[in-house]
Amino acid sequence: MIRGTGHEHTVGSGHDPLLTVRQHASHLRLRNLVREHITGWGFLLPALAVVGIFTLIPIAFSLWLSFYRWDMMRPNRLFIGLDNYERMLKDDRFWGAVQNTLLYVALTVPTSIVLAFGAALLLNTRLQGRAVFRTAFFAPVVTSTVALSLVWSWIYHPELGLLNGLVTTLGGDRIGWLREPSIALISIGIMSIWKNVGYVMVLFLAGLQQIPRDLYGAAMVDGAGGWQMHRDVTLPMLRPTLFFIVVTSTIDATQVFTQIDVMTQGGPAQSTEVLVYYLYFRAFRSFEMGYASTIAWALFFIVIILTLVQHRLIRRDEVT
Repeated sequence: MIRGTGHEHTVGSGHDPLLTVRQHASHLRLRNLVREHITGWGFLLPALAVVGIFTLIPIAFSLWLSFYRWDMMRPNRLFIGLDNYERMLKDDRFWGAVQNTLLYVALTVPTSIVLAFGAALLLNTRLQGRAVFRTAFFAPVVTSTVALSLVWSWIYHPELGLLNGLVTTLGGDRIGWLREPSIALISIGIMSIWKNVGYVMVLFLAGLQQIPRDLYGAAMVDGAGGWQMHRDVTLPMLRPTLFFIVVTSTIDATQVFTQIDVMTQGGPAQSTEVLVYYLYFRAFRSFEMGYASTIAWALFFIVIILTLVQHRLIRRDEVT
């Protein structure tokens, strides 16, 4: 004990009020952190359940099913290992569908991007009536693909079609737009470009409006013309938007189905049979669910490879 002031203090009692306050604050922070995590996961669980039930479980089931032979009409499935994959590699019709898919992607994706970029540049200016033009460009995007496919089937009709009527008026011969194997896929690609260019244009418009105007002013001060400003300012600033557009447009193009099903059903002579339509044929026409699952995984890896190639090309452009 220490005496002399009228107060007594215990020396070495081990009681530190400041330490107690710090421990209490630490417990409160930990409790609040746990509560925040529980609340966050509580909000996420419904969305995670939907993703798990309708996405992750079907993906896992299709991978498992690719090792089986199952015609969907019988309850028993026969495990056949890698036979479906070996069959796919030897399937000429599968490789024809791969070729048609890649041709369709090569036709529609670059053309849609170029046309949409030009339209976006035009509509990003103070053009009179640009709201009307934006609506007109975007209208096909929100219109039913089935309805548009039926309309374009009439446009391409060899006898009654609007397009052949124009051709004959100009003195040409009627063309079987959807009946000739050499041009059927191109005809469907033109329809798809017309439908999708409005969506890509809106994405480009969003990217263009995020570019600071000061950059264009600085480029003009340096003596840059219109093309130089787009090359040195617009395109570099739009690189993230362009990458998103290229990847999503490629994925969308590899999954084309409705136009094919309505307009040609994969014909003539399987010239428009793309991978998704061939998958559909094997699954719901031939009832070969195991083999169809194998084709689905092949399509998945094709999309992954195309995405990685596009990402590598764009990163290389950024470095250079």
